Amino acid sequence: MTNSRFSFFDKDGSLVSENPQTLQHQAAKGQDDENQQPDQLRYRCNQLNVTRVEDKVISHATTKKEYLFKRKPDQPAIVGVTLTDYFYEMQPAEFTVALDAMKDLEYIKEDVQFRLNNRNEIAEVLNVEEIHNKWEVFKDKLTRTQFYNDIKAKSEKGASDLINAGNIEFKDQENLKQTYDKVMFYHILFNDFRNVSDDPSQILQFNSQIFVKIPVTVELTHNLVSEDDNQIIIHTHGELVKDGLDENEMENQYDFYYKPFVKYGYTQYFYAYDITRKIDKQTGAITEAKALLTEGVKNNYETTTECSLKQVKL
Repeated sequence: MTNSRFSFFDKDGSLVSENPQTLQHQAAKGQDDENQQPDQLRYRCNQLNVTRVEDKVISHATTKKEYLFKRKPDQPAIVGVTLTDYFYEMQPAEFTVALDAMKDLEYIKEDVQFRLNNRNEIAEVLNVEEIHNKWEVFKDKLTRTQFYNDIKAKSEKGASDLINAGNIEFKDQENLKQTYDKVMFYHILFNDFRNVSDDPSQILQFNSQIFVKIPVTVELTHNLVSEDDNQIIIHTHGELVKDGLDENEMENQYDFYYKPFVKYGYTQYFYAYDITRKIDKQTGAITEAKALLTEGVKNNYETTTECSLKQVKL
């Protein structure tokens, strides 16, 4: 999702470690020392998505996932992630029908191998063909489910769009990589949090989640919160870049999608981004993280994603 490097330090030095050289050494060591990388880690990732109209909750969904993370000591740039457990709750409850039908697909696409670049970002999905073939098998089963047939009975196009969306997602390297870029677990884990440079900012670009085909740019600033002998804590804050934001198109879409039930007119688009990561200084691995992302139209409509990630015992 991002390509820039960042620093653990503010430009004015106000938040530097008491021993900046040690911090830089530890950050680099966490990435470069193959012997320090753990072979396996287990993570639990809990996520809450909430939609509000005028501060009133109209829908919410909770997902909980457990992952096994693997890294070969002799190939630290090659990592594997396997989803080992997964459950969810959603209100309105009728939305869970779709999740039930697609649950097996989560296990398919989250049994994945990556090659990371030197910024700790996903550079390549190594088992694209395997995942694609599993999608083809799943697709055949899906078209024989009651869920799919109910959609088809209501709309041939809706059923066709569902299959076409999967065909596009699992088509090739680039499309599949974009899937992982959108998932908070991978965004938190595979990012440039261990590199140190003179530039403390990073540019994040993505499409809006509440408007169709509207690009959004956020400037991320990374600050050292604290450091001790065992860990460092880094907080990342995102500021919306308003230059180039197409609010005219946003207002048009708001009037079409949201105003009929919100009633109030378009006000102002906003986006907020905050992630805090705790990093083990010996291994360079994240031990705990919390994320809070909020997007919406001021006073009228907003969606919030709260995500917590924690390393647990194997």
